[in-house]
Amino acid sequence: MGADNELGAEIAEEYIDEVQGAIDNIPVHEVDAFLIITGMGGGSESGGAPVVAKHLKRIDTEPVDGLGILPRSDEGGIYTLTTARSFLTFVREVNNLMVFDTDS
Repeated sequence: MGADNELGAEIAEEYIDEVQGAIDNIPVHEVDAFLIITGMGGGSESGGAPVVAKHLKRIDTEPVDGLGILPRSDEGGIYTLTTARSFLTFVREVNNLMVFDTDS
């Protein structure tokens, strides 16, 4: 996707029923929370994660948390920009957002 998180969001919205079907097929008896783990610098995952979080909050009462994995500092400016945009969108849709710094 070339760090295009808007395109990633559009695709996630288009395929949200398939995502929901995959979630429904996970064999669990009780869910206490959802944790969405995503790379923050790429387009598909950083755009899709907020869409999935918003969907889960709409259909379930359990908390939806996020773990955002930051790109390495040597990956380039486009990934830094995508991360900033992704962070703003993702933090609005989750109850809590933790960030993992891959440079540390």
